[in-house]
Amino acid sequence: MNKNFSINIVRGGIVVALIIISLYLSTVFRFNRLSIMILSSILIAVSLIKLGLKHSIIIYMATSLLSLIIIPEKTIGISFTIFFGSYPIIKALAEKKRKFIYEYILKYIFFNFSIFLFFLSFKYGLLGRVDIDLNIIIILLILELLFLIYDKIFTIILIKLLERFGRFLNE
Repeated sequence: MNKNFSINIVRGGIVVALIIISLYLSTVFRFNRLSIMILSSILIAVSLIKLGLKHSIIIYMATSLLSLIIIPEKTIGISFTIFFGSYPIIKALAEKKRKFIYEYILKYIFFNFSIFLFFLSFKYGLLGRVDIDLNIIIILLILELLFLIYDKIFTIILIKLLERFGRFLNE
């Protein structure tokens, strides 16, 4: 077996463990849940940089499955599986072409599909019931704006991490 392959499997296992720990912590520290979910998403992005697409997809699938089994609050596992875990992979694929319009069209298609899956999860009781008095169009517009902000913040955090720890990622 190739030494690099074995090392990548070990690194992938460590990333899976770190993500599961962070997702579990989001059930303990409810006040900081979104930040911890973003951290788990950043860990997938770091694995993309360090280990590549194939390993990162395996990490995402393993973490998604484990989060749905291990994490006591299923909303955390479902949120990670639908959006936070898969978004770094979609973002990397969309930004590969380096065409602004193409990137955002793909990202927003993914985001709106994620919103649709969340809607179905709420509708069929997987995430509980939520009664919202606002117009669905207003909610979608607010979510679209929040997604744009999330994408920018995600990119800034990733750039800062690469600037600070990039030399470790290249080892």
